[in-house]
Amino acid sequence: MTTQTHGQYRLQVGALHTSLWQRAIRLSGLRLRPAATVADTLPRVQLDAAQLNVTGIGLLALLRKGVVPIDSVVLDSARIEVLALARKPTKNAGKPLYEQLPLKLKGLDIRYFGLLHTRANYQPSGAQAQPTARFRRADLSAQNLLISAAGAADSQRLGYAIGWNLLLQHAQGQAAGHQLAVAGLTIATADHLIQLDSGRVQPLEAARTDQPRVDLLLPRLRLTGLQAAALQHQHRFRADSLLIQLPQVTAVLPANSSAGNSKSATDYLKSLDLAHLDVRGGYVRVQGAAANPIIHGLEVAGTAIHFDSVNAPNAQRIFFAKAWEVALGRSQATVAAHALALGSLQLSTSAGTFTLRSVRIRPPAPGQGKPGGLRVDLVLPSLALAGLDAKALQQKHFQAQSLVLDRPNLHFTPPV
Repeated sequence: MTTQTHGQYRLQVGALHTSLWQRAIRLSGLRLRPAATVADTLPRVQLDAAQLNVTGIGLLALLRKGVVPIDSVVLDSARIEVLALARKPTKNAGKPLYEQLPLKLKGLDIRYFGLLHTRANYQPSGAQAQPTARFRRADLSAQNLLISAAGAADSQRLGYAIGWNLLLQHAQGQAAGHQLAVAGLTIATADHLIQLDSGRVQPLEAARTDQPRVDLLLPRLRLTGLQAAALQHQHRFRADSLLIQLPQVTAVLPANSSAGNSKSATDYLKSLDLAHLDVRGGYVRVQGAAANPIIHGLEVAGTAIHFDSVNAPNAQRIFFAKAWEVALGRSQATVAAHALALGSLQLSTSAGTFTLRSVRIRPPAPGQGKPGGLRVDLVLPSLALAGLDAKALQQKHFQAQSLVLDRPNLHFTPPV
């Protein structure tokens, strides 16, 4: 280690055992320590690990420096401290991983790779705005990890592996002026599953005023049927279902927001296919926008959602989906300086129905709003629309069978 890092790092091993019969190497009591000062091309990292076990090494392939088969590589009970990042790239920074293997090997074919019972603290020194992260426990494993030119070219693999599994518990971090916390995260690419439990995002007190501030509480997010390899290689998102339970979002938009040269998701994503979207019991509040909406009891269900960044939207779909079911509880907003409040809203594009309950529109107070502009004062117990053609409405053509307004009380002042 001292030779490879030119004296920048020192590795201590408590015990080393080898077995020619089992083709195995077992290390215990590992301690990796940096020097007092580290070159700017290397990160400053501390590592303590209880055990490193490598079994089933293909000795003949190792001697021939080919693709070496290995039954398992397991690093157990590791604690990692990242104190500083490299400030300059190394000469191998642009090379793929399989071209950076030791002994000039052509590759490694590892049947099982495990990083178990791991704790980490990522807190690089430098600017306060630098992202930080730490987690109490992580278990990461990979099946059939082929680190070679063939593994990199295999479109069925994700990060050289047939499947990855990650179990993350009690993680925290800071990024973009916000503090993040997650109680649990499960990723299983072979099972096409991502699940997040008890996610929390809160703005920091010292966050910049020119960036959005988001306060998010997310008890559960569950994504099933995800084709992770297609997302990595083809930039196409495909999944069966996305469930978002009880999201509570409060966002404060900056007064002077500048988009700048920031890239959107469509710059990376070529297409999106989601069979079913389900948002249950959401709360949304946005401050700083023109409408300043507050929504309670948000329920959204979308079926067969398809988005293509190149081709035009399909006219047979309604806002990229085959059907939408939307329900809002008690909500309010500001529209053209008028205060709008409603008890509930329900929309079903498949049934062609749209209903509003307890609608109240209050005109602007004296001295507010556009001078000589429109004034509306409305009390509407209910509105029911049946036979709505949502596809025609998307083409700016309103078509329906019936519209019923129950006991509307309207005071209307036309604009000057």
